[in-house]
Formats: sequence, C-alpha cells, structure tokens
Amino acid sequence: MARRSFALFLAACALLIPDASAQQRASISGYVRDAQAGETLLGATVRLEGSSRGAATNTSGYYTITNLEAGTYTVV
Repeated sequence: MARRSFALFLAACALLIPDASAQQRASISGYVRDAQAGETLLGATVRLEGSSRGAATNTSGYYTITNLEAGTYTVV
C-alpha cells in the first residue's frame, strides 16, 4: 500500500514539473473591431507580417494564432 501511494505521489509531482519546451511556445489572440463603428468584424483575416501564419476571426470577431515560437511579431 505504501509503495502504491509513493508511486501515485511521484506521478502527481511529475505533472507539476513545467515542461521546458512549453515555455518556448506562445500564442496571439484578440478581437478585430471596426475603428469607426466599434463593431466586431467576422471573417476578417489576421496574419503575422513576413509569415504565412494567420487566422480568420469567428462570428464574435475573435481570432487566435497558436503554437508560435516566443518572440516579437507584427500583426496585420
């Protein structure tokens, strides 16, 4: 019984150790709104300048671009 409890304890600790590779990934997300009317824009294309990465906004004007290398990007 003590051995099984110890194994469960080790498994739980392993889940709490951060993955070093996960810290090197990032995502960008937000809403696209019309500058004058303030209305959300659905189906708008958002991309990272100088890259083929991008996304389209959903029906709420929300977009997300995931699994990026950590760094600085220009969103267009």
